[in-house]
Amino acid sequence: MLDRITMLLDNLRQISSDVAHDLRTPLARLRVEIELAQNGAPDPEQQRAALDRALRQSDELLRLFSAILRISEVEGGSLERSFRQIDVSALVEDLSESFAPAITDGGRTLTQSVAPGLSVRGDRELIAQALINLLDNAQRHTPPGAAISIIAERVPDGVQLIVADNGPGVPEADRERVVRRFVRLDSSRTNAGHGLGLNLVSAIAVAHGGRLVIGDNEPGLRATLWLPTAA
Repeated sequence: MLDRITMLLDNLRQISSDVAHDLRTPLARLRVEIELAQNGAPDPEQQRAALDRALRQSDELLRLFSAILRISEVEGGSLERSFRQIDVSALVEDLSESFAPAITDGGRTLTQSVAPGLSVRGDRELIAQALINLLDNAQRHTPPGAAISIIAERVPDGVQLIVADNGPGVPEADRERVVRRFVRLDSSRTNAGHGLGLNLVSAIAVAHGGRLVIGDNEPGLRATLWLPTAA
Protein backbone atom coordinates (compact mmCIF):
# COMPACT_ATOMS: atom_id res chain seq x y z
CA MET A 1 0.00 0.00 0.00
CA LEU A 2 2.82 2.40 0.84
CA ASP A 3 4.51 1.62 -2.48
CA ARG A 4 1.21 2.33 -4.25
CA ILE A 5 0.79 5.65 -2.43
CA THR A 6 4.38 6.62 -3.26
CA MET A 7 3.80 5.80 -6.93
CA LEU A 8 0.59 7.87 -7.01
CA LEU A 9 2.31 10.86 -5.40
CA ASP A 10 5.22 10.61 -7.83
CA ASN A 11 2.75 10.41 -10.71
CA LEU A 12 0.88 13.47 -9.40
CA ARG A 13 4.12 15.46 -9.21
CA GLN A 14 5.07 14.40 -12.74
CA ILE A 15 1.64 15.34 -14.11
CA SER A 16 1.80 18.74 -12.39
CA SER A 17 5.23 19.34 -13.89
CA ASP A 18 4.06 18.27 -17.36
CA VAL A 19 0.96 20.46 -17.20
CA ALA A 20 3.07 23.45 -16.21
CA HIS A 21 5.54 22.70 -19.03
CA ASP A 22 2.78 22.30 -21.63
CA LEU A 23 0.99 25.46 -20.51
CA ARG A 24 4.02 27.72 -20.23
CA THR A 25 4.89 27.85 -23.93
CA PRO A 26 1.38 28.54 -25.33
CA LEU A 27 0.71 31.10 -22.58
CA ALA A 28 3.98 32.89 -23.37
CA ARG A 29 3.12 32.92 -27.07
CA LEU A 30 -0.37 34.19 -26.29
CA ARG A 31 1.07 37.08 -24.26
CA VAL A 32 3.50 37.99 -27.05
CA GLU A 33 0.72 38.08 -29.64
CA ILE A 34 -1.48 40.25 -27.42
CA GLU A 35 1.43 42.66 -26.82
CA LEU A 36 2.06 42.86 -30.56
CA ALA A 37 -1.58 43.67 -31.19
CA GLN A 38 -1.57 46.25 -28.42
CA ASN A 39 1.77 47.97 -28.98
CA GLY A 40 2.65 47.18 -32.58
CA ALA A 41 2.39 49.38 -35.62
CA PRO A 42 -1.06 50.98 -36.08
CA ASP A 43 -1.77 48.80 -39.09
CA PRO A 44 -5.20 47.13 -38.91
CA GLU A 45 -4.02 44.16 -40.96
CA GLN A 46 -1.06 43.49 -38.66
CA GLN A 47 -3.25 43.85 -35.59
CA ARG A 48 -5.78 41.44 -37.05
CA ALA A 49 -3.03 38.91 -37.84
CA ALA A 50 -1.68 39.16 -34.26
CA LEU A 51 -5.18 38.70 -32.84
CA ASP A 52 -5.77 35.70 -35.12
CA ARG A 53 -2.58 34.07 -33.80
CA ALA A 54 -3.64 34.85 -30.23
CA LEU A 55 -7.02 33.24 -30.92
CA ARG A 56 -5.34 30.08 -32.19
CA GLN A 57 -3.20 29.92 -29.04
CA SER A 58 -6.33 30.32 -26.92
CA ASP A 59 -8.02 27.48 -28.81
CA GLU A 60 -4.98 25.25 -28.18
CA LEU A 61 -5.23 25.91 -24.44
CA LEU A 62 -8.95 25.20 -24.47
CA ARG A 63 -8.34 21.89 -26.28
CA LEU A 64 -5.83 20.88 -23.60
CA PHE A 65 -8.26 21.60 -20.76
CA SER A 66 -11.13 19.93 -22.63
CA ALA A 67 -9.06 16.77 -23.05
CA ILE A 68 -8.15 16.72 -19.33
CA LEU A 69 -11.80 17.20 -18.32
CA ARG A 70 -12.95 14.53 -20.78
CA ILE A 71 -10.53 11.98 -19.35
CA SER A 72 -11.65 12.81 -15.80
CA GLU A 73 -15.29 12.44 -16.84
CA VAL A 74 -14.67 9.05 -18.42
CA GLU A 75 -12.61 7.80 -15.48
CA GLY A 76 -15.34 8.96 -13.07
CA GLY A 77 -17.44 5.97 -14.09
CA SER A 78 -20.75 7.85 -14.31
CA LEU A 79 -21.23 7.33 -18.05
CA GLU A 80 -22.46 3.74 -17.89
CA ARG A 81 -26.04 4.92 -17.42
CA SER A 82 -26.02 6.16 -21.02
CA PHE A 83 -24.71 2.89 -22.51
CA ARG A 84 -26.72 1.42 -25.37
CA GLN A 85 -26.26 -1.43 -27.83
CA ILE A 86 -24.02 -0.14 -30.65
CA ASP A 87 -23.53 -1.41 -34.19
CA VAL A 88 -19.73 -1.37 -34.17
CA SER A 89 -19.42 -2.57 -37.76
CA ALA A 90 -21.41 0.41 -39.06
CA LEU A 91 -19.47 2.79 -36.79
CA VAL A 92 -16.08 1.64 -38.09
CA GLU A 93 -17.23 1.79 -41.71
CA ASP A 94 -18.54 5.34 -41.23
CA LEU A 95 -15.27 6.49 -39.63
CA SER A 96 -13.19 4.85 -42.36
CA GLU A 97 -15.21 6.60 -45.06
CA SER A 98 -14.89 9.95 -43.26
CA PHE A 99 -11.13 9.71 -42.62
CA ALA A 100 -10.03 8.22 -45.95
CA PRO A 101 -9.88 11.54 -47.89
CA ALA A 102 -7.77 13.32 -45.22
CA ILE A 103 -5.39 10.38 -44.93
CA THR A 104 -5.05 10.19 -48.72
CA ASP A 105 -4.40 13.94 -48.92
CA GLY A 106 -1.56 13.44 -46.41
CA GLY A 107 0.12 10.94 -48.75
CA ARG A 108 -0.91 7.84 -46.80
CA THR A 109 -3.37 5.03 -47.53
CA LEU A 110 -6.22 3.68 -45.40
CA THR A 111 -7.65 0.20 -45.78
CA GLN A 112 -10.41 -1.40 -43.75
CA SER A 113 -11.46 -4.91 -42.81
CA VAL A 114 -14.76 -4.97 -40.95
CA ALA A 115 -16.60 -8.11 -39.91
CA PRO A 116 -20.38 -7.75 -40.25
CA GLY A 117 -22.80 -7.75 -37.33
CA LEU A 118 -20.43 -6.65 -34.57
CA SER A 119 -22.07 -4.96 -31.59
CA VAL A 120 -21.18 -3.99 -28.03
CA ARG A 121 -22.94 -2.19 -25.23
CA GLY A 122 -21.46 1.24 -24.67
CA ASP A 123 -21.32 4.90 -25.60
CA ARG A 124 -21.14 5.38 -29.38
CA GLU A 125 -19.57 8.83 -29.12
CA LEU A 126 -16.80 7.61 -26.81
CA ILE A 127 -15.94 4.57 -28.93
CA ALA A 128 -15.86 6.80 -32.00
CA GLN A 129 -13.58 9.24 -30.16
CA ALA A 130 -11.23 6.39 -29.24
CA LEU A 131 -10.94 5.30 -32.88
CA ILE A 132 -10.51 8.90 -34.05
CA ASN A 133 -7.64 9.34 -31.58
CA LEU A 134 -5.97 6.16 -32.83
CA LEU A 135 -6.33 7.26 -36.47
CA ASP A 136 -4.97 10.72 -35.64
CA ASN A 137 -2.06 9.12 -33.83
CA ALA A 138 -1.31 6.91 -36.83
CA GLN A 139 -1.29 9.92 -39.17
CA ARG A 140 0.83 12.07 -36.87
CA HIS A 141 3.55 9.49 -36.29
CA THR A 142 3.96 7.96 -39.74
CA PRO A 143 5.72 9.45 -42.78
CA PRO A 144 4.02 10.11 -46.12
CA GLY A 145 3.62 6.88 -48.02
CA ALA A 146 2.72 4.88 -44.92
CA ALA A 147 -0.14 2.38 -44.94
CA ILE A 148 -2.77 2.59 -42.21
CA SER A 149 -5.42 -0.06 -41.64
CA ILE A 150 -8.48 -0.26 -39.43
CA ILE A 151 -9.84 -3.66 -38.50
CA ALA A 152 -12.97 -4.73 -36.64
CA GLU A 153 -13.16 -8.41 -35.80
CA ARG A 154 -14.95 -10.79 -33.49
CA VAL A 155 -12.97 -12.72 -30.88
CA PRO A 156 -14.31 -15.37 -28.48
CA ASP A 157 -14.81 -12.97 -25.57
CA GLY A 158 -15.60 -9.71 -27.34
CA VAL A 159 -14.76 -7.40 -30.23
CA GLN A 160 -11.36 -6.09 -31.28
CA LEU A 161 -10.97 -2.72 -33.00
CA ILE A 162 -7.46 -2.37 -34.40
CA VAL A 163 -5.64 0.57 -35.95
CA ALA A 164 -2.29 -0.49 -37.41
CA ASP A 165 0.40 1.17 -39.51
CA ASN A 166 3.81 0.38 -40.97
CA GLY A 167 5.56 3.45 -39.55
CA PRO A 168 8.41 3.61 -37.03
CA GLY A 169 6.31 2.14 -34.21
CA VAL A 170 7.02 2.35 -30.47
CA PRO A 171 9.90 0.58 -28.70
CA GLU A 172 8.73 -2.37 -26.61
CA ALA A 173 10.02 -0.76 -23.41
CA ASP A 174 7.75 2.28 -23.98
CA ARG A 175 4.50 0.57 -24.98
CA GLU A 176 2.98 0.52 -21.50
CA ARG A 177 4.27 3.98 -20.61
CA VAL A 178 2.98 5.68 -23.76
CA VAL A 179 -0.67 5.34 -22.68
CA ARG A 180 -0.10 7.25 -19.44
CA ARG A 181 -1.27 10.82 -19.14
CA PHE A 182 1.06 13.51 -20.59
CA VAL A 183 3.63 10.95 -21.74
CA ARG A 184 5.26 11.78 -25.07
CA LEU A 185 8.19 9.89 -26.51
CA ASP A 186 9.41 13.14 -28.06
CA SER A 187 11.65 14.11 -25.17
CA SER A 188 12.20 17.60 -26.57
CA ARG A 189 8.38 18.07 -26.65
CA THR A 190 8.64 19.88 -29.98
CA ASN A 191 5.93 17.90 -31.75
CA ALA A 192 2.31 18.98 -31.54
CA GLY A 193 0.10 17.39 -28.91
CA HIS A 194 -0.10 16.99 -25.18
CA GLY A 195 0.31 13.25 -24.67
CA LEU A 196 -3.38 12.74 -23.85
CA GLY A 197 -4.71 10.96 -26.94
CA LEU A 198 -3.79 7.38 -26.04
CA ASN A 199 -4.57 8.00 -22.37
CA LEU A 200 -8.14 8.93 -23.33
CA VAL A 201 -8.41 5.80 -25.50
CA SER A 202 -7.26 3.68 -22.55
CA ALA A 203 -9.74 5.40 -20.21
CA ILE A 204 -12.58 4.78 -22.69
CA ALA A 205 -11.61 1.11 -22.98
CA VAL A 206 -11.58 0.68 -19.19
CA ALA A 207 -14.94 2.48 -18.87
CA HIS A 208 -16.41 -0.17 -21.19
CA GLY A 209 -14.80 -3.06 -19.30
CA GLY A 210 -12.16 -3.44 -21.99
CA ARG A 211 -8.51 -2.60 -22.51
CA LEU A 212 -6.08 -0.95 -24.91
CA VAL A 213 -3.03 -2.94 -25.99
CA ILE A 214 -0.11 -1.33 -27.84
CA GLY A 215 1.83 -3.87 -29.87
CA ASP A 216 4.21 -4.38 -32.77
CA ASN A 217 2.81 -4.47 -36.29
CA GLU A 218 6.17 -5.73 -37.65
CA PRO A 219 6.88 -3.05 -38.75
CA GLY A 220 4.92 -0.25 -37.22
CA LEU A 221 2.40 0.17 -34.44
CA ARG A 222 -0.65 -1.96 -33.73
CA ALA A 223 -3.16 -0.46 -31.29
CA THR A 224 -5.87 -2.93 -30.25
CA LEU A 225 -9.01 -1.78 -28.48
CA TRP A 226 -10.71 -4.83 -26.96
CA LEU A 227 -14.33 -4.46 -25.84
CA PRO A 228 -16.45 -7.19 -24.22
CA THR A 229 -19.71 -8.18 -25.87
CA ALA A 230 -21.32 -9.14 -22.55
CA ALA A 231 -23.12 -6.39 -20.64
